[in-house]
Amino acid sequence: LNLYFLNRLIELPKKDLFVDWSKYIIATVLSSVIVIYLHSMLIDLRFIRIIFASSIYLILFIILNYIFRTHFIKFVTNTIIQLYSKYKR
Repeated sequence: LNLYFLNRLIELPKKDLFVDWSKYIIATVLSSVIVIYLHSMLIDLRFIRIIFASSIYLILFIILNYIFRTHFIKFVTNTIIQLYSKYKR
């Protein structure tokens, strides 16, 4: 449903949209699977497990998006640069 309306709005071929989205899906699934595996091996302190799992997921998600050269990395990089230059003054 999303692809249909998005294709009508910006008129990109469905193949191009799917290829672009598949990078995010692969990064999300790989990050999730690795975090779930590591999460099951940790100690029983729930707070530490949540912090650790969240940190690992974020790092993996950013690394995989960097590898796939998605728009997410460009957005995050530009946002960090803008915030840094804004607060540097």
